[in-house]
Amino acid sequence: MRQYHYHQSVGTTSSVGSSLLALLKMRCRRVFFLVVCVLAVVVLLSVLNGHKMISSHVSVLMSDANRNVANAHEGIRNFLSQQLPNQPQTQADPQTGGPNEKTASQEQIPNRNIPPADHIIWPNLNQSALSITSTTPIPQSHSTAKLKDGASNGPVAKPQSAHSNGPVAKPQSAQPLTPSKQQCSPRRNIVFFKMHKCSSSTVQNILFRYGEKNDLDFVIPPAGNYLGHSPFNKRFMLKLPTREYNILCYHTRFSATGMAEVMPKDSVYVSILREPVAMYESMFTYTKYEAIYHLNAPNPLKQFLESPRKYYDLHGGKDHAKNPMLFDFGLENHQKDDQFFIDNMIEKLDKRFDLVMMTEYFHESLILFKELMCWTMDDIVYFTLNARSKSSVLRDITPKMKEQIKQWNLGDLKLYNHFNKTFWQKVRDFGEERMKREITELIERNEQLYKYCIAKVSDNDGKVWHPPGVKVESLQLKPSAKNDPQCAAMARTELPYTALLVKKMKSKYHLR
Repeated sequence: MRQYHYHQSVGTTSSVGSSLLALLKMRCRRVFFLVVCVLAVVVLLSVLNGHKMISSHVSVLMSDANRNVANAHEGIRNFLSQQLPNQPQTQADPQTGGPNEKTASQEQIPNRNIPPADHIIWPNLNQSALSITSTTPIPQSHSTAKLKDGASNGPVAKPQSAHSNGPVAKPQSAQPLTPSKQQCSPRRNIVFFKMHKCSSSTVQNILFRYGEKNDLDFVIPPAGNYLGHSPFNKRFMLKLPTREYNILCYHTRFSATGMAEVMPKDSVYVSILREPVAMYESMFTYTKYEAIYHLNAPNPLKQFLESPRKYYDLHGGKDHAKNPMLFDFGLENHQKDDQFFIDNMIEKLDKRFDLVMMTEYFHESLILFKELMCWTMDDIVYFTLNARSKSSVLRDITPKMKEQIKQWNLGDLKLYNHFNKTFWQKVRDFGEERMKREITELIERNEQLYKYCIAKVSDNDGKVWHPPGVKVESLQLKPSAKNDPQCAAMARTELPYTALLVKKMKSKYHLR
């Protein structure tokens, strides 16, 4: 029994164990399957979540990239619009009157004959004429007369037949070609800030003649032709028994405060600028910087431009050796490399001056000046004065030297670019077609007077002041015109005219 029972017991235990084992295997399979499923779900969720995070990061990065690209494109467009030199010029279509686009790709010598009014070329009025980094010259107006230093940017106001010494009938006074829409009264009070080497002597002669004809009072030096070499102060001028004066047009350094002390509140403020490369060459030669800086190379300007800082820092004569136009306007030597002071100066000048003329567009400038002053065409006729003869103009300025001059005078370049834009806006406001008509009239009027008055041009007149080694042109009247007051006044240079005006004002106020 016991044995049986034993066997029975063993048999029962074995059966139960088998059942438990089978159950365990089944449960294990289920657990394993469940674990696998859980792991699969976890992996799948991780992958999906990671995908979302990656997508989110990618979206953010793409958004930032697109925004940066857009900002870069906008910056490039702004930079290019301000800096690129190859800007189109606007030329009036003679048939339609609309603009044709023309790009100035190389320096050209304009035709010296007077062009028809429809062929006067102007730059794009919305863009600057100069680039900081380019050697491309600014576009030249075919209307512009012979200007400073014997360089011609257009037709010369001297006809080929003017060399005849025979008598010519004097032209009649010009009638207004295009009267202003509104009646105005001629303005008599003006500050003309006379800028060095910018054809300012020619403009000054216009003011001399107008002031003399209308018995106006000049802010005038008691001797010489400078109202001091520091910012203007009334102690440098001839004192007259009057509280306010009418015309200030002599070399000095600009001071709005000092000039306001002697000029009426309604005074017009006008100046003139010149393309910085040409202006700097003229200033460098006229001031004899090769002697100041002990330059002994065949081309002193080229030698200086190779190491301008070395010469500038070691020697005196800094005033007009860097950014000379800004210096005349009042920028101090220690401020010439400071962009803050340069920008601040340009902003102040823009608010103060009613018109800043351009030497390269001299006729356009005079027409705008006439309009501003409500003067007549006869008031602005002129002969070119104080111009260097061609033999005294440095011609071998290479493209590299032009670029070096611009880099050395970045402040003047910025000044010129700023007022070049304001100038062409004024031309557009005046009206291009009207401007062409009035330029044609001015050119014809100048030619007629030149034929009547001038016998020849001389560059060795001992009565005309000039620096050693620099020849300056002077005009010699025809015998038949020597007693003509207008001819004599238009050909009279600054020093003799100043002496005449001082004498007249002293007589007017009974001064000794």
